[in-house]
Amino acid sequence: MRKIFTLAIMFAGLMACEKDSAEEKMVNAEFSKIQANWSFSSFKLAGKASDTLKFNFNSGSFRWASCKYTDEGKYSQLCGGDITLNGLDGYLTYLYDVDRKQYQLGLLEGDNTKDKMQYSLYRKILTGKWTIEVVGDVLNATQIENDSIPDLKASFVANKK
Repeated sequence: MRKIFTLAIMFAGLMACEKDSAEEKMVNAEFSKIQANWSFSSFKLAGKASDTLKFNFNSGSFRWASCKYTDEGKYSQLCGGDITLNGLDGYLTYLYDVDRKQYQLGLLEGDNTKDKMQYSLYRKILTGKWTIEVVGDVLNATQIENDSIPDLKASFVANKK
């Protein structure tokens, strides 16, 4: 009886490893699509709150550095890279939610951030839950939920450099 119980536990453990391994592969495949240098081609705001914000998109780019997802770091592994948006330098972070298959984006202040009001506005615009899709050399990002401004949804398109 003890041998059967031990074999059952070993089998369950093996199956869990298989699931985790497939999950890691899926997330890392998603990461490999977005980890590149990107140049914004458009950045749009929608919703009631968009009319009250003083945001006009001019130009920008971002680079998401290599980052590897592991099951051991579920929901706590923060990845990111440099961003320049309308002349503001910062650090654009992302965290992948495996269950919902969406990203949590955030903006951290850059070393040379001079305009604190502009940084605060951009952080409010970018922080939230997003879907990101890459087709060829084009990245489409759509905000599902904004963490700071409930009546705001942002979206952007970027081209691989």
